[in-house]
Amino acid sequence: MVQSVDFQPLLTVTSVSSVATGLTYAQGVDYEVVTGVGGYSYSNLASDGIRWLPAGTHPNIGDDVVINYTYNSLINILDAYFKQETYYTMGADRLFRQATQTNIALNANLKVSAGNPSTVLNLVRNAVKTYINALKLGQSVEEFDIDAVVSRIYGVDNWTYNQLSISGGTG
Repeated sequence: MVQSVDFQPLLTVTSVSSVATGLTYAQGVDYEVVTGVGGYSYSNLASDGIRWLPAGTHPNIGDDVVINYTYNSLINILDAYFKQETYYTMGADRLFRQATQTNIALNANLKVSAGNPSTVLNLVRNAVKTYINALKLGQSVEEFDIDAVVSRIYGVDNWTYNQLSISGGTG
């Protein structure tokens, strides 16, 4: 069972201690940090917290436990802002989530038809990076769109993918 913290989403736990005994518990020995679980993960409605490990030291039932942690306060600020009368809509149930970074693995063969190959390669690299980094939350990286970006660069003859996937995956 997870002992939730008051403010969500949880980023890190810096310390856990018992008020009654003064004991400080060790992460990985006495407890583990639990984040990003469930349908409301990484949102203001998340249930992030700590889970006591069976082999570790535990506080007694009913003891007060102090959990020092950091959380993403922007999520709660957005939630409070849109609950103001000006922005409130009857029946609206807004859910704000923390963005998560996804790293892309891209490997391709470039055939150059004109110009300095090193210059064309650098132009292609910069154009692809700029395109990917300009994507908004929730937008997908599409092969077709990268092809369109690369094909507009003078000197590119052909562009063939060896890999386009989420880092650590296959594609």
